[in-house]
Amino acid sequence: MQSEDNTISVTVEYDDGMQMDIKCCGGGDDASDASWTEAVLFAPSCLGGGQVACTDADDTFVQTWEIEYENRIYRAIVDVSM
Repeated sequence: MQSEDNTISVTVEYDDGMQMDIKCCGGGDDASDASWTEAVLFAPSCLGGGQVACTDADDTFVQTWEIEYENRIYRAIVDVSM
């Protein structure tokens, strides 16, 4: 749980210049407003940048994220190792 103004994010850059942000976004200040997660795929700046695809919202940050875009699968694994 975190406030709606707080976001935790990790970014992965792929060999073709695409980037994926995996975000955990605060749901709100009310205890019933749980945080939510999503992965967002961005085009490289040389192609204009900007969001090109995203996943549906989820409630788990630590997992394998996949986005298919233009016949390619972009995959990121968020793992917590101790």
